[in-house]
This record gives sequence, C-alpha cells and structure tokens, in this order.
Amino acid sequence: MTHVPYKGMGAAYADLVGGRINMSFATIISAQTHIKSGRLRALAVSQAKRAPAMPDTPTLAEAGVPGVVVVNWYGLIAPKATPKAIVDRIAAETARAMHAPDMIKRITADGPEAVGGTPAEFARHISTESDQWRRGIKQAGIKAQ
Repeated sequence: MTHVPYKGMGAAYADLVGGRINMSFATIISAQTHIKSGRLRALAVSQAKRAPAMPDTPTLAEAGVPGVVVVNWYGLIAPKATPKAIVDRIAAETARAMHAPDMIKRITADGPEAVGGTPAEFARHISTESDQWRRGIKQAGIKAQ
C-alpha cells in the first residue's frame, strides 16, 4: 500500500468514490453515509469484535488479517495544574453522561463504544496505547522525516 496523506476525509471520500484510490481506513461515523448509499463498501472493522452499527461487516481477523486491532477513541484532558477536585468532578460528570442509556444508544448507533471512567483509568489507557504504537513503529522501522 502507498500512504496518501489527506487533510480530511472529504477529499479521501471523493477519491474513493471517484476510483482514484482503492481503500481507506475511516471511522464508522464518517463512512456510514457512503456505505449506506452504496457508493462505498465496508471491507472490515478494525475493532476486536464486530461493531453494533455495522453488524454484517467482519472484523479484520474474520476477514483474514489477525492480530490487528485499532480503535479510535476520544478523551478529555486538562492542563497539568488543574486542581484535583475539578478533574474529579469533570470525570464523574462525563462518566455519568457516557453511561446514560440515551447517550449509549446514540453513540453506539454511530459506531463507537461509550466508555467513561476515572482519570487513572484513562491515564492507563493512554499509556497502553502509547506502548502499543511505540512497539509497532519500532517493529516497522518507521523513522521521523
């Protein structure tokens, strides 16, 4: 594969639909409209299990590419000097919102999974992700240019 850097998915989708590129890694939420309209075909999801928003689309492992799990995620961060009481309140309110049934239903319909946890859990998640990508970069011999 040849990496083609795009400034946004709009241009990538134009090239996909136009046949100028063969494939792209995209988020479910941004690709769903094109997939549902029939302009694009989902080949696989990069999650460990099938996405509820696309239950008929296999995982990469099911499609013959085992060992690759890549999940987009979003989180809230604050400046290091933010008082612990404020961080804890923001985390608690965010977790409460993310676990509300209507929020879970809406988020899941768009592809992702609603999580929400403590600042310590999020710090561990960031560390785990960083370690995973650091190993992959080293293994692939990728160098900054």
